[in-house]
This record gives sequence, structure tokens and C-alpha cells, in this order.
Amino acid sequence: MPKIISYTPPWLSRPSPGSQAFISIQNHDSTPSKLPSHLSSPRREVVDQPYYGPHRLLARRGTEIFVVIGNQIRWTDLGMIKNDWEEQTYHAGSRSKLLEHQHEGQLPTYRVLLAPIYQQIRQLTISPSGNFLAILTEHTIHVAILPDASHLSAGDGSPLKLKVHQLGPTTHVIPQSPLVSALWHPLACSTASSDCLVTITAEAAVRVWELDRSNNWSFDRPSLAIDLQKLVDGTSCDEDFQPSGFGKSRGFSADAFEMEVSAASFGGKGREEEDGWAPMTLWIAMRNADVYALCPLLPSKWRPTSTLIPSLSTSVVSKLASIQDDSVEPDEKRAVEQQFEWVQEIDGEEPLPSSSDAEPSLPTQTRSRPVAPSAIPRLQGPFLFDLEENEVDLDVSDVHVIAAKVNAEDLLSGEEEDYTDLEGLIEDRLSSTVICLATTTGRVHVCLDPEGVSGQWLPQTRKSAFTVPVGEPKDLILVESLEIGNGEPGTENWPTFSQDPIAPYDFYLTSKARVDYLSLSSWASRLETELLSPASSDTGRDFRLKVLCRDEIILAEEILDCSDSTNEKPSEHLSSALIMNNPEIGYFLLTCSASGPYATTFDTPDTTSQTVILARRNDSLGPNSPDAQLDLTLSGDTIIASPRAPYEPSPIFYKPATTLLKHFSSANVPQRHRAALKQEIRLSPSTLDIMTAAHRILSSQTSQLEQAAAELFRRCDRLREELGDQVRQMAELSERIQRNDTSVETEHGDRNSRCEHRIAKARDRQQSLSERYEALRRKVGRATAGTRELSTKEKAWMSEITNLATTFGVDSEMEVDVPEAQTDKPVASRFEVVLDLAESLLAEAGEVQKSQGPDSPSPQKGSSLLRTTSNASSVSRMSNLGVPPKLQKAKIEEAMYMVEREAAVISSVMTRLERLNGH
Repeated sequence: MPKIISYTPPWLSRPSPGSQAFISIQNHDSTPSKLPSHLSSPRREVVDQPYYGPHRLLARRGTEIFVVIGNQIRWTDLGMIKNDWEEQTYHAGSRSKLLEHQHEGQLPTYRVLLAPIYQQIRQLTISPSGNFLAILTEHTIHVAILPDASHLSAGDGSPLKLKVHQLGPTTHVIPQSPLVSALWHPLACSTASSDCLVTITAEAAVRVWELDRSNNWSFDRPSLAIDLQKLVDGTSCDEDFQPSGFGKSRGFSADAFEMEVSAASFGGKGREEEDGWAPMTLWIAMRNADVYALCPLLPSKWRPTSTLIPSLSTSVVSKLASIQDDSVEPDEKRAVEQQFEWVQEIDGEEPLPSSSDAEPSLPTQTRSRPVAPSAIPRLQGPFLFDLEENEVDLDVSDVHVIAAKVNAEDLLSGEEEDYTDLEGLIEDRLSSTVICLATTTGRVHVCLDPEGVSGQWLPQTRKSAFTVPVGEPKDLILVESLEIGNGEPGTENWPTFSQDPIAPYDFYLTSKARVDYLSLSSWASRLETELLSPASSDTGRDFRLKVLCRDEIILAEEILDCSDSTNEKPSEHLSSALIMNNPEIGYFLLTCSASGPYATTFDTPDTTSQTVILARRNDSLGPNSPDAQLDLTLSGDTIIASPRAPYEPSPIFYKPATTLLKHFSSANVPQRHRAALKQEIRLSPSTLDIMTAAHRILSSQTSQLEQAAAELFRRCDRLREELGDQVRQMAELSERIQRNDTSVETEHGDRNSRCEHRIAKARDRQQSLSERYEALRRKVGRATAGTRELSTKEKAWMSEITNLATTFGVDSEMEVDVPEAQTDKPVASRFEVVLDLAESLLAEAGEVQKSQGPDSPSPQKGSSLLRTTSNASSVSRMSNLGVPPKLQKAKIEEAMYMVEREAAVISSVMTRLERLNGH
């Protein structure tokens, strides 16, 4: 379930001004009302008549609330009330100053809307566009034109007279059948001046009203009227299914008792993720738990969603292609052919031009209702489900229908538009329709329609042809039956459903004195996952489905218990709860009774549907009752306290003491004895009768006061005990903390020594870090010393090395890592050439020596003979050229000296370069 943050907020609790909008004038003010009697309070004879039906006395438009108090329609804005309260609280600073500020020149927080309605109002329902308000009594219905919020909030708060039209002055009147429900059509062509309303009576009469402010005739006669008791036995669409008019006898019908309507609901809300047939299907629940369906029920002009026509066209065409076999029954084949004819007419027509005052949030395409096969669909049903033996006689109070999801595969096949956004919306929705029924005993039945409902019409039959009704019962799968409350039978309890605005499979059930939360989200998600599993996992699917159905299906939790301090049920039924999710108000539940408003603020969950389901499933595992004791759970290191409803003083404290005796004299004292009331009391039988009657009236009031005062005393005594328990718990916790501190002090000394020890360790660590920093800084300084500016000598030396390297053909910027890399240098090549030349000269010198004789010196005598041998060989060669021997010898010695010098220079340069490269 959603996590409860708090219950009735202070800006709606007494004595705040916001609570006055939900409290009757007689409960807090004894001054007579200046309004007419039929507006200030209902007539006494009407109030005393018992009423068995739904109580929907709250309607909303955004944060605006329309509520019925007595027989007044009041308007208030919760956002404005909350903002005013917060502003006053901020400026006042204390509760006493806040109460003084509220009573000094405070304007009313609500506004009375005047409407000429002389019966007790039972239901309010506002159109989706927010322009019309349907006001239902037991037999009549009025439609009020609502002004915008700026007009209602302006002025001094004086009563505002509404423009009201009575719907069906000769149709919905007291002699006729009581009204059961009034529903705004989800596919209506809604504009600022037009809308569509569907009314359902207890005698199974369905009427479609296409309202138009510029045409008063639209409020007098419906555009389409159907008598379901005639339609259930109909055999041809050419028959007359109009309900009996005013003053005409209906005659006897065998279905008069079995088809007593209890509630009705459309199968969808007109959203893109819903099945195409759902928003045009009207589900009707009878008192005996029979369920019927009318599909399609459309006004003459309607607005489809973007997925409605493509999904219907694809599904109908696929059905038509699959029934070409002769084994298909004639009725089924005729139904598919009628659907194809109906859809083909929609596809073939052009959309009507949109009105200039159309709502921007609604679909823009306006379509006309197809003429063929008929405007009146066939009544499908009854839909039956198996009941337990002790539940033969059911008394259904309300019905709630959850639409099946649209078939995404059929929608995406052959369509050019992009519907990928629907995948997230239909991810956790079932492919079957869910129907929930509530009974007056507080029992909820959840049923599943696996086949679904599609459009069907009666056939066109030739005259004088004998036919029989074609209606056949259909079966629903009863998923679970859950008992809500104590299950006491009685017609005073009339439970009604309210849809949750966040999760489609979550809803609320409002009974006479409590509001319960019901959720099918977890079960629906698991069931759809199992049904959509691939064919390879069919093994064991039946077993898993049985286990899934035997598992917990409905998660039920009590949200509000509005019994008074004496644990007695309130005298009036709670209004059907409103649930809103508004950024200004939050995730909020609101209901009310004659004693005041009741509200609950929830924590706004994640918008992802799967996250919502898991979060609500986890939260609903534990009990959460408003009157439960303080429940502390440890989650990590955080203690979470479940909220508890604040104490609400009994309404008897706010009732004036003279309320019960207001009509005492006129009701209990004869006319001839009234004069004696102003005289001295004398003992007589008439005086005894008067005193007995007065005591009988006052004793009930004093008894309620005594019980309320005793409950207040018990609450105060319990509060004192709880505060004492919490003080003792805090003392124990303080002792445990002190014991832990003592054990720590015995290990590390007292607190001062521990602090000094920690400070000394911090200083030592700081000193070591400083030393390490200095050492690193010096290393970095030495490593980056080459980056400083060079001196003149260093620049000269560097220039000399560069010139020398250039002279020998060595690149000064190239790194020389290994000796093998030097073999490619020019100097090394020249040195090799010199060595080769020396070897060749030595070889020639040896040959010359051999040729001169054995006494000549051997070339193997060492390096000392190298110069002599070279000189001799050179002299011998040059002697043949005519050069004097002395000159030849001198030149050779000079050349050898220069070779040795160059070898020494090259060796020193190579050594120096290697040394530089090593650094």
C-alpha cells in the first residue's frame, strides 16, 4: 500500500478555517442562516426518509472541491487553504497567535453555490472538462454550469447562484424510477458548451444525454434511450426499446426483480493504452450480482483516441479472415460481419470539423456514430460467476471495471505511426478485463473476463418471421472474494469504489465508517508475465497458474477508521473518497461526513509502474492501523515511526445544547398545554409527560457527552503513560551510551588524555609529512636544475660540442644508447676506411719485404714496425715514380702522424659523447 505520511492535516482539522467548509452550520453556529430554507438545510420529512444508495458528496476539479453539506453545495480550494495556513503559521509563530489571527477579519474559506434543488442531494459528479456539474437526488438530476476558479475565488465569499438545468423534467421525476448513477461518457465530444451524460435508473433504463448550452431542448429529451428489460428479450434491431414515458404503465415483466440495477460503470477511461472496445462499453451490475454489458454505446458525435480506430480495424479484419471456415457458428459469423461493417463505415468517413472551443487536452478528431447496423447495441450477458454456498443472496452496491490493455502487436502491424511510447504504459496491464463487485455486507468479489467484450448488435429480421432471443449467459472467473470489515449485513452500509490515480489496478473502498485500500497490481503483473511467457516454457504452466491463483491476490489494508471515540458508527455514511495526486497538495485522500473532513497524505511513489507495484507490495506486508500502538522498526541506523491518527474530539462537543430541544415544544407538547410552560411548574400528568419526553431527549445527549469526556480522559491518561514510557526508554538509552563511554575511557584513559594523545599523533604525522615534503622538493630541484638559465661558459662549451658533432657528422640531439648505433655515423665509416687502408698497406709491406730477402724485418713484429714498414712500402712504390726517397719517407711519416692524431681525436670525442649520453 502507499506509505502514509500523516492523517488529517492541521489546515483541515478543527478549529482551522479550512475545516469550516466541511462542517454543517448547525454544528458550530447557533445563529440562524440567512439562506433560504431549502438551501440551508433539507426538509425534515426528506431527511427522516431512509436512503439506500451511493453517497458521492465530493467532487473535484484540480485542487477545487465541491462538497454537499446538509443540502448546500460548497466550493473550496485545498491549495488556497493550505497556502493561507502555511503563511499564517509562518507569520504568527505560535498556535495561540495563529488562532487569534484567524478570528480577526478572516474571510470564509468556502463559497456557497446556490441551486434550486428541493430534494436531498445524494451524488455529485463533475465532467472531465470541468465545465458541468451533475447534481443527483434520489429521483431527479440537475446539471449546473460551473464558472472558472478565478470567478469563484473572487469577491467577498458571498453565495453565488449557479445556472442550473433540470435534466429530463418529465423523465427523471419522483413518480419515476430512482436514479442509480450518472456517468460522463469517456469518448464524448467535450467542449466548453457541450458534453455527454449517461443516466441509469433502478428499473434498467439507460439514457444518453448530449448536452448543449445553446440548445435547451438537449436537457429535456435524451438523444438515445434504452430499456434493458425490453432489450434483453429483443430479437431484432427494428424493435422499439424506448422506456415507458411519463404516466404510462410499464406492465408486468419477468425481469423486473432480476434486473434491478445497483451500479454502472464504463469499461475504460478513454486512454490510449486501453482496449478499443473498453471506453464504449457500459457495464451494468444488478442487485443479485448479475452483470450485463452494452457495447458499443456512443453518442451521435464522439472523439476516438489515437489507438482506438487502428486497433479495432486490425482486430476485426483478423477475425473476419479467421471465420471463413464453415465450422464457425452463424451467430459468431454474423457478429464479426456486423463489426466489420461498423468499422468500415468509420474508416470510410471523413472526420468532422473540430469546434473552436474544444478542450486542447482531448483528441481533436470528431467522428459521427455509424448508422449501420444500429445505434442500439445488443445486451450481452448475464455474466455469472460461481459463488459459495452461503452467498446465494447477494446485494451488490457498486461495480469497478479495469480495462484490458490494447493489443500492441495488432496495433503496430501495418501502421505508419509510432506507438512505441505505449510499451511502457501497457507493460504491467492484463490482456483481460477485471470486474470488481462490492456488496452491502462489505465483501469484494474480483472476477476476470478472459474473452472480453466486443461490439454486438441484434440482427435485422424480416416481418412475420419467428425468432427467439439470442442472449446467452457468459461465465466469469472468480479470482477471489475478500471480506472487508466485520461483514455485518444491512442496507445502511453502501460501499463504493474510488480509482487510484497512479496505479490502474489499485483502488479504494469507502464503507459507512472506514476507507480501505485494495491492490491487484502485484498479482496482475505476475499473471501477465506468466501468460506472455514463450511457448518453450509451457511445461508446468498450468501448475504455476494454479499456484498463482491460490496465492495472495488482493492486498487489502485499512486506511481510515472514522468511528467516534465510543467506537460507534457515525450517524451518516461517509462520502465516497477522492484520491488526487497534485503537485500542490501531494498524494492525498479526502472524505467527509457530517462531523467534518477526514484525510490521509501518502508518500508519492516512483512513477514507474513496476516500482510502484513492488513498493506497495512491500509496504502492505505489515499491519498499519490508525489506532495501533507506536510501531518502531529499526532500518539500518534509522528509527521509523508509523504515523497514528491524531485525536479527533467527538462531534457532540461542537453541537449546540439547544439543537435537540429546538423542535421539542412543537413535537411533544400539545397546543393547549404550551401556555403552562411559561407558568409555575405544577405537578400534573401533563407535566410528567413533558418532563419524561424532555428527559428522554436530553439523556441521549448527556450520555454521549459523558462517553466523549470519558474517552478524552482515557486518551489523556494513555498519552501520559506513553510519554512516561518514552522518558524511561530515553533514560535507559542514555545509561547505555554512558556505559559505552566508560568502557572506552578505561581502555584509553580519560577524555583529555585521549584528546592529547590524538593531538600528539597528529603533530608527529604532520612533522613526518613535512620532512618527506622537503626531501621530495630537493630531489625535484636537482632533477629540474637543467631548466635554469645557462652561464656563458656553458653556452660556449655547448656550442663547441655542437660544432664538433656537426664536423664529424653526428646529430647533437640524437640519443646514442648502444655502441652498435655508432656504426652508422660518418666518423665511424671514416675510421673503418682508415683501418682497412692500414691493413692493406701492411699486406703490401710484407710482400715487398719478402721480395727483397729474408733479412728484411717481418711485418709480424708488432705495431712498432708499422710505420717503418709503411714507409718502406711507400718509398719502394714512390721510387718507381721518380721521387727522392727522403722526400717520400718524410711525406709518409707526416701522413701517418696525421692518421694517428685523427684516431686519437675520434676516440676522445666518442668517449665524451658516451659519457654525455650516460648522464
